[in-house]
Amino acid sequence: MPYTLTTTLSKILLIPNRINLNLINEFHDQMKSKGCSERHRNNTLHVMIGLANFLGCDRTFYDIERKEQILEFLNTKIKSTKQDPDEKWITTWNHYLARIKLFFRWITNRSGECSESEWQTPTFMQIKEKKSIRKSPYSESQIWDRDELPSILKYEPEIRNKAILTLLWDLDARNHEVTALKLGNIRLRERYAEGEIPHNTKTGGGPIKETVTFVGRPTSAGVLHGEGHGVLMGGESEMATFRGEAFGRISSSGSVKWRGAHFYRTTSSTGKLAFLNNVVGVFEAEIDAEGNVTEKIWEWK
Repeated sequence: MPYTLTTTLSKILLIPNRINLNLINEFHDQMKSKGCSERHRNNTLHVMIGLANFLGCDRTFYDIERKEQILEFLNTKIKSTKQDPDEKWITTWNHYLARIKLFFRWITNRSGECSESEWQTPTFMQIKEKKSIRKSPYSESQIWDRDELPSILKYEPEIRNKAILTLLWDLDARNHEVTALKLGNIRLRERYAEGEIPHNTKTGGGPIKETVTFVGRPTSAGVLHGEGHGVLMGGESEMATFRGEAFGRISSSGSVKWRGAHFYRTTSSTGKLAFLNNVVGVFEAEIDAEGNVTEKIWEWK
């Protein structure tokens, strides 16, 4: 069972080195003043308490100057294939790395001479995340097939619950994303409806900014061939790029309907844009006579 924040805070008092104990308390005060959630603070403190206990009585956080000292601790999370055939330990290893990196960025830059966005990561914390060979964090037995959904619905007596289950499946959404849906996110058609998850409810939160350069050239009467590239930004540091190609048809009203594909790349292995790496998205877009753009993109699986 996960520890509560209160329990985790009580464990700080058991840290054997007084300097490390005080640093973790100070770091917690900093997270609290920033308005970090209890869950974020709890998870980060749990990792740092583990590292402090690993260092013992005689070593402080200030004594860490080499990557090998961090890896010595992180590698205690490695499990054999027999113990963990799905390599779930890699997720834990990367989680610990991210929390420890955050802590040492704070220690290195806590003088207050620069803003957090300008903080430098110390050299010994410039460690790459491990990549898993797993295509999904779930085992095959945990993933539903489309054919299984009707079987599950058959045993659910409540219409409301059936609607929830089908929405979760059709929108590829989580519980909190479905409950955040509003009428404006639903588009009613003649025999069906389309739904769109609000971007600020997606895991990780925050808007995604897109910048696109796309050039269309006529190939024949009423037909354009377009090529271009773009950048997606999530927050201050996440980035994905894409190249695209499409054909557009000019209507009598002056609007242009495009059909084409985007090819995405990103160097990030974590974050809300990581899933885009090597993804192909097919899209349809329309630019009206006034220059207004509407676009829909689907992943080509």
